[in-house]
Amino acid sequence: FLIDYKDEIDVLAKLIQGFASIFVIFSIIFGLIQLGIAKRNVKVNALKAEFDIFDKISEKEKIYVDYSEKLESQDNMTEEEYNLYLKHEEQYFKKMNLICFYAMEDYLERDHLFQEYGGKILSIYNKSKEKNTLEKYANINEVFQKYEKELRKYAM
Repeated sequence: FLIDYKDEIDVLAKLIQGFASIFVIFSIIFGLIQLGIAKRNVKVNALKAEFDIFDKISEKEKIYVDYSEKLESQDNMTEEEYNLYLKHEEQYFKKMNLICFYAMEDYLERDHLFQEYGGKILSIYNKSKEKNTLEKYANINEVFQKYEKELRKYAM
C-alpha cells in the first residue's frame, strides 16, 4: 500500500512558501513603521533637550542681567558687588561657551541657537574681545569666526 504524496507535498511547500513571503512583507512593513516612530521620537527628544539647554542658559542670563541692572541703578558699587557681578558674568559666558560647543558639534540646531541667542553671542564675543578673554571662550570665538554673517543676520 504505497501512496504517492508528491503532489500534496508540492502544494504544501508552495503554501508554506506563500505564507513565508507574506510574513516577510509584513515584517518589513512593521520594521519600517517602527523605524519611522523611532525617528520621530529621536527628534522629539532632541527638541526637549534643546528646550532644557535654552532654559538653563536663560536662567544664567536672567541672573546676570538682573544683577547688571541692579548695579547700574546704584551710584557706586562696592568691590564685593563688582566681584559678584564678574562671577555672574563668567557663569553666563561659560554656559554660552558650552552651548556654542554643542552647536559646533551638531548636538544643537545652529539655526535655533542663532535665532534665540545670535545677538547675545555677538555681544559676548565683543565683550570678551574688549577684555582680551577670547581664549577663555574659544567656542564662542569659533562660532563667531565661522558664522559671523548668520549671527549678524539674527542679531538684527
